[in-house]
Amino acid sequence: MRHEPTILIVDDDSDMRLYCAKALESEGYCTVVSSNAAAALDALGRRPVSLLITDFHLGPPTPRLASSRRSQPVLN
Repeated sequence: MRHEPTILIVDDDSDMRLYCAKALESEGYCTVVSSNAAAALDALGRRPVSLLITDFHLGPPTPRLASSRRSQPVLN
């Protein structure tokens, strides 16, 4: 069973989250959005993602978010 690539978008700016999600969905990607690192970590725990896009200035928990993603297996 093949799954469409899923992209997790993490940004505290709701307009930017919506813009990114709409643009990627129009290209056929499945998106998951989160407004902060804690919600993104929760989303990562529920489903695998192919790509993580995050706001560089999201806040202190962001390094945990990056290390959490690296700890998950790569899925093809």
